This record gives sequence, C-alpha cells and structure tokens, in this order.
Amino acid sequence: MAKIGGWALDVDTQRLTWSDEVYRIHEVDVAFEPTVENAIGFYAPEQRQVMASAVQNGTTTGAPWDLTLPLITATGRRIWNASSIYSPTLVIAGEYDTWSFPEDREGLMRDLSNAPKKKSVLIKDATHFVLFEKNRVPFFEAIEAFLKE
Repeated sequence: MAKIGGWALDVDTQRLTWSDEVYRIHEVDVAFEPTVENAIGFYAPEQRQVMASAVQNGTTTGAPWDLTLPLITATGRRIWNASSIYSPTLVIAGEYDTWSFPEDREGLMRDLSNAPKKKSVLIKDATHFVLFEKNRVPFFEAIEAFLKE
C-alpha cells in the first residue's frame, strides 16, 4: 500500500481539504478542520517558515513547490522522509522481527532514493533484538560486509 494522501487549497476562500490518508498521516480525526495555518503547524518548527513561504509564493504567483520536510503528527510523533538520507544505508531485520514487516522494509528501500548505496539484510532466526541474541555474529558480519563494499 502506497499510503499517499492528497490535499487541495481553494486560493480564493483559503479552504483546505484533506483526503482520508492525510488525516491518517497527521494522526488526527477526520472531524479535524485543516487550515493553512494549522497545517503548517504540523511541520517541524525549524521548517515552518520554509513551508509558509512556499505556500505564500505558490498562492500569489502560481509557482509550484516540491519540498521534503519533517512532519510532527498530532500525537507528537516525528515523521521523516527516507529520501532525505544522503549516506550509505544498511537496513537490518531479524527473520522473526515483529516491529517491522517485509513491506515496511521494501518501502524504505524504495524511498532511500538519494542514498548512494543501500542494502537490506534479513538475519535468520533472529528478532528485533538480534544484537543481544546468541546468533548475533551474522548481524556483525552483515555490517562488516556492507562497510567493505
């Protein structure tokens, strides 16, 4: 599932409309009434002015914007975008990891579009706590191999 939301802003009335997925991403009930101001408030404090300027410029001149900025949900959870990672990235999961699922890792690998090198490794007979388990040797071997590539 792509988990992509959509929104629309009526420039004349300043009415902002969100899709159900955007409500879910922001972790708010569909009864929440988004406005430009409170929507910008979901961005990380250090990025709100960047978004406000883009919206202002877009609504006055028609200029498009394409920004990747961190978001903070209504519950306080910080959401980042993997496309903002520009360093080699190794994603490791245990075969019996209950904290992440194969589709999560696959999506992450797709989203790591700016990582110059990326690799996903599944450690057999391991959980999320593979670092502390008896079979942690493959975990360290995977890291060592990635660093040598």
